[in-house]
Amino acid sequence: MGNPLDIKIGQRFGKLTVEKEVKIKNGKRHFICSCDCGEKSNPIPLYNLTAGKTISCGCVMRSRGAENFKKYYHVRHCNKSK
Repeated sequence: MGNPLDIKIGQRFGKLTVEKEVKIKNGKRHFICSCDCGEKSNPIPLYNLTAGKTISCGCVMRSRGAENFKKYYHVRHCNKSK
């Protein structure tokens, strides 16, 4: 099994594909990734990628939020008894 700190260009984490490594002012390793939805990510810390804390550019949370809103709206506003 490879070293988890060996991140290669093109490696996938969830919906993200690593494009390049960038250094942030604190010296920690961050990566710019492209998402399956077509968006580019902000710099993502190495730990977030390898631990599975970041799996998309945010599109997964946005779609979950829309689904939850539809469920909530339907329950609160369409099922009121008269």
